[in-house]
Amino acid sequence: MQFTIKDKTFSAGLMPAIKQFHVVRRLTPLVDAAKDMLDDKAVKRLMEGGKTEDVQLSDFHLGPIASVLASLPDADFEYVVNACLDVTELKQPDGGFAPVRVKGVVMFPFDLSTLIGIVWNVLKGNLSGFFGDLGSALSAKGPTSPSNG
Repeated sequence: MQFTIKDKTFSAGLMPAIKQFHVVRRLTPLVDAAKDMLDDKAVKRLMEGGKTEDVQLSDFHLGPIASVLASLPDADFEYVVNACLDVTELKQPDGGFAPVRVKGVVMFPFDLSTLIGIVWNVLKGNLSGFFGDLGSALSAKGPTSPSNG
């Protein structure tokens, strides 16, 4: 999956499933608070059958996101960021791609907005299927009826 941030083209691969699982575990506080983060228009689009991968960063209220991110332990935040950087490559002048992070070292200088854009795009590409499948599974299950014991 390719994306562009500030005239730089990136390519993001898939994280191994176990890494995706660990990322989801660390982002659980964000998922729990998602109902307060999404713009009403985005919620309406999703309720009308929109795809989770079509949600843009601009669809979120930044205040609740900042609060949740501030509450994440540094180790969890760094784990998620590093997991995203590990599967990202930057397009080079010769047309090839170079890994963004090699053996724990970030190979290119990025400003904060670029870093956030990388993380957002990688998470969207790697986890949108999970959240879409989860929503489908919950919808397919339907409402539960009370047990008569």
